[in-house]
Amino acid sequence: MDVLHINTTDTSGSAIAAKRLSAGLNSLGINSKILSLDKRGNDVSFTGFFEDRILALKPLSLFQRHFLPTYRKIVHSIKNLDENIFTFPNTLIDITKHELFKKADIIHLHHIADFVDIKSFFNKNTKPIVWTIHDFNPISGGNHWPDSDISKFQKYVARNIEIKKNAYSKAKYLKVINPSEFQKNEVIKSGLFPEKSIKFIPHGVDFNIYNSHKRIAFSENSKFPNNNKRNIIFISDDHKLSNKGADLFIEIVNILGDKFNYIAVGKNTSIYCNHKLIVQIGFVSDENQLADIYRSADICLILSKFESFSQITIESLACGTPVISTNCGGPEEIIESGITGYIVKNRNAIKFAEIIENVMNDKVKLADMSEASAEKAKIYDVNIIARQYLGIYKELTHNK
Repeated sequence: MDVLHINTTDTSGSAIAAKRLSAGLNSLGINSKILSLDKRGNDVSFTGFFEDRILALKPLSLFQRHFLPTYRKIVHSIKNLDENIFTFPNTLIDITKHELFKKADIIHLHHIADFVDIKSFFNKNTKPIVWTIHDFNPISGGNHWPDSDISKFQKYVARNIEIKKNAYSKAKYLKVINPSEFQKNEVIKSGLFPEKSIKFIPHGVDFNIYNSHKRIAFSENSKFPNNNKRNIIFISDDHKLSNKGADLFIEIVNILGDKFNYIAVGKNTSIYCNHKLIVQIGFVSDENQLADIYRSADICLILSKFESFSQITIESLACGTPVISTNCGGPEEIIESGITGYIVKNRNAIKFAEIIENVMNDKVKLADMSEASAEKAKIYDVNIIARQYLGIYKELTHNK
């Protein structure tokens, strides 16, 4: 069985999920490959890049991917040009022309905004489709998060939903996978997919990398301040994105003061350059190094406004680091409050600070939560998740 995963980028949360799943499937004897639009990172897991095979489309791709979204944001007065607020369903690319697509038995879509042209793809494709939904864009008029301010794009919403509704109706062999029950319910409510095609399967984590085995050895990470204070990490794909909660992080740090070490990991940590208490590690591409960072921390924070799942949460738990999170969706289904972490409602910085201080000051409680976190994470072993997807693939190919 040949499975082709399709994801717009090779350096995003959805890309990580696709990469881990593909590796898990390959370990089960499935020929699993990944196709992205363009190359941004150095991960050898990504088999093909659309621009490499069809060079004539590279100028069109650059226009579609880089110039056009930026132009639209400028026209609609969007302040942060890095924000992925609204994406249209139409592109200039036909993925059915790619050799990897032609050879595949199963097409597994992931995050496909700005890559797959929804209308033409569903009109042309006859192969079974599995679609892992990573945000709200597939079921919305264009927004990626439910609370996004899309008032400046409102005139496009009804048209975009109609395009998607008509396109999805063409799919004969389709399973829509959601990494959380919360998102699954939202997809059902949208009415864009048959309810019988909508399933729940969480994302997986690689326990060969993310584990608590070396936790004691990494208690003094060279990237962390060399003192006797406990360590709090805040990891985000991009700290400049308004959804991720940099403002809340600063507020929490200001309340707690210099009692702990505060370490920011991810793109654009430079936004904290004027805050003397926050250590900036920046983006870490090596997953083994990232696992060391988790193992060196006492607590990990998730401060997002919305998360469909939160891979950072399961990575942290797998490394034995409890997670304190906002009630932003996915993490609420992963974290057992008081056992593997806590959920704080309404983005309450004072409550965050109170919980952090109580946990940090109780060595026994912190040790118990660390052990429970590592144990809880075992249900997200990517090999278990890969077998669940393999069952979906077999069901679809059998039905066809």
